[in-house]
Amino acid sequence: AVLLENQKAVKVLTSKLLVQTLEASKANKHRWHEGLVLWKQKRHRHTVELCMQRICSSEFEQPAGMVDLLGTVKDQQCKVFDGRMELVTAVFAAPLQGLTMGNTRAWEEQNTMLNDKAGDAFERLFADLKSFVDDLDASGESMLQTLVEELKVHDARAEWGEHESVDSLIDADIRPPLKEHLESLRKLLISVTGNVSRQEEVQHTLMTQLLAYFMGVAKKGENLRKRMDEFDMNHKGEEDDCIHDFKEELAKNEGQMKKFKEMIDDAAHHEDLDGLKQKAF
Repeated sequence: AVLLENQKAVKVLTSKLLVQTLEASKANKHRWHEGLVLWKQKRHRHTVELCMQRICSSEFEQPAGMVDLLGTVKDQQCKVFDGRMELVTAVFAAPLQGLTMGNTRAWEEQNTMLNDKAGDAFERLFADLKSFVDDLDASGESMLQTLVEELKVHDARAEWGEHESVDSLIDADIRPPLKEHLESLRKLLISVTGNVSRQEEVQHTLMTQLLAYFMGVAKKGENLRKRMDEFDMNHKGEEDDCIHDFKEELAKNEGQMKKFKEMIDDAAHHEDLDGLKQKAF
């Protein structure tokens, strides 16, 4: 009887231990599942946070590479402006008496060469800026694609909210701020390109007008010098003709006076002298 009671007690105890073990296993599985879900959520949030930190960093807000390129554009602007100012200084320093159309044409060629070099340099810089923004756009898309793959691996659906997929979550929450930064950079690029181009056009137009004015002054100066030379030449010729005519008239008058003197010397009567006086004067 005791043996049967002991066997019965062992079975009861074994049954209770089995139930406790199953309950403990079930609780452990539930705990493990909850831990896994929390870990996925944590990894999801951490991954998204890292991506957002990168989007809000200077990499997309104020890229160092773009700052350097804009600094190069500024340096190029200063270089071109200094070149034009040197040309303007040389133009105004030239003496008016020595201003010729040849000198002015040389200045025009120098201005054209300076403008062509500036245009080529700015085109290269604008192309570099556009290429930089395009590369940054591609880098952003690559970052988002990597984020999509990582979030799919984490599969933290509780973090998706109302979105049915990771792609729709990215398009709704992550892509807009990235797009906003990239659009801001594109607007900056358009603004810089437009303002620099307009500034170059204004400066080149002013230089062209200035050199055209000096070309007009040089042309009028050369015409004035040519007319002055012609006047001096004509005046000298007329002066020589007057002197020649005066000498001829003088010689003629001297000959006439000599003739009257001879006639006076030959006159024998006072009446003849009076007639000669009337002829002479």
